[in-house]
Amino acid sequence: MLKFDYYFYISIGGTFMISKLFVVIGLLMGSFFLKGVDASAKDDEKVKRVKCPVGLVTGMSLDKEFGAGTSKITQCIRKIPKIKAVFELNRTCADQACTRAYGLINLRKSIKDYEVTHGLKSGVDFELVAIMLGNGNTLSINNDSATKHPRVNPFQAEVQALMKQGVKFFLCQNAARAGKIVKAHIIPGVHFVTAGVTALTDFQQRGFALIHP
Repeated sequence: MLKFDYYFYISIGGTFMISKLFVVIGLLMGSFFLKGVDASAKDDEKVKRVKCPVGLVTGMSLDKEFGAGTSKITQCIRKIPKIKAVFELNRTCADQACTRAYGLINLRKSIKDYEVTHGLKSGVDFELVAIMLGNGNTLSINNDSATKHPRVNPFQAEVQALMKQGVKFFLCQNAARAGKIVKAHIIPGVHFVTAGVTALTDFQQRGFALIHP
């Protein structure tokens, strides 16, 4: 009888200890979950407190530019930071007369929206990348190179201006082969990728949003 009582006590005691352990683990997990929810809520509060617009693109308020009540129905960027986007530049010209570069205006407008409207900094809050592939290979050509390429890049100054603003440009080596473009022909600061299409996939895998202008 004593032996039975002893084992019964051990069994009950062991069950009690295990139950107590599960209670402690449950409390810790609950605390961790609540902290995560609280942190997420605080992040949302921070987003809601972001003043938008920080600056004015045209110098006019949104209500004055687009009509009364516009500011109340305008959604600003919510996911800050870090914003990452990769632009696919598979053409050189945006029109038949080739008066506008394909995709470069979209890059400029993106930078203006991030910097002026939202007060963000390139390289800190957002990162923009452009892949030159297909017929967009002409955008990589340096007209001032000692090794002249037969083709002329009508938008070299625009590419270089965007590079100064933090945009990283990459030239597809397949497009370079097709256009007989070598390293000596390209704008200093432009880098290579082995293939434009696989680079676009790679950047997306790394968290970049794909922009097809």
